[in-house]
Amino acid sequence: MRLIVLLMYAVFACACARVPPTPEADDAPDAARLVVLSPALTIMLADVGAQHLIVGRHDFDLTLRHLPAAGHQGAIDYEMLLLLQPTHVLIEWGERALPTRLVALSAQHNWELEHVTLLTLDDISRVADDMHTRFGAKPESEPPSAVLARALEPRRPSLVGVGRVLLLGTLDPPAALGPGSWHHQMLLRLGATPAIEHGTPWIELDREDLLTLAPDVIVLMMPREGGMGIGATGADAVSQLGTIATLRLPAIENSRVAVLDGPLYLTPSTAMTACARDLASVLGAWAEAEEAD
Repeated sequence: MRLIVLLMYAVFACACARVPPTPEADDAPDAARLVVLSPALTIMLADVGAQHLIVGRHDFDLTLRHLPAAGHQGAIDYEMLLLLQPTHVLIEWGERALPTRLVALSAQHNWELEHVTLLTLDDISRVADDMHTRFGAKPESEPPSAVLARALEPRRPSLVGVGRVLLLGTLDPPAALGPGSWHHQMLLRLGATPAIEHGTPWIELDREDLLTLAPDVIVLMMPREGGMGIGATGADAVSQLGTIATLRLPAIENSRVAVLDGPLYLTPSTAMTACARDLASVLGAWAEAEEAD
């Protein structure tokens, strides 16, 4: 389900205890003071050099853990918001109506309240460019969307040669990152062939589903703190698949398996640039091997 995909990155961090507000942001009277209730937006802002403007973060944020936590989508900490005295409150909220109290406080204290939706690569590019233009340290520099687009350019030799690629988001139970997810869109833009062409962004799979799909390649997105990006490939990656490794699948039999473990690789943000490069790298190596044969 789409909601599960959007929230998965929260499980890879620990909530931090409340601490007093910090003078992290620029002290100039007209400087922006950002409370960012979205780990994805924090990543984007850090990548465009605007982390010094952030004074409060999402409870499960991985990027700026030293800052005060101001809640999450299920429980906004209004007391902390008032203490932080933001100029802007940025939140990833989806299609729901914003909390009445948040809207009222924003109007009362003249906070600029902005909510974003991050479901697709186009969403990620558009919002990242907006953060770059409005808050970036060098707004005249190349926009994040251009950097991401370059990372997603189709490869040579064509990745079609590696066969059908299954992207997994979890192992227990196995679940695929399917059509509509930004990972599936990455696969298509790189010129690879997805093992699943129809369905939803999050698809739980059982043993029979996997045998029917018979993927030629399996890529597991398994973020972990301290992850290197390409965590494992080949037999080492197969050994991390649990019971899936016992199935007679082309990907298993040919050791065409990769684990991408970048800590932010399930977060819809500018981290997708590095994720795309790593995905292209592992698939490209197998495409070159196919061409050599």
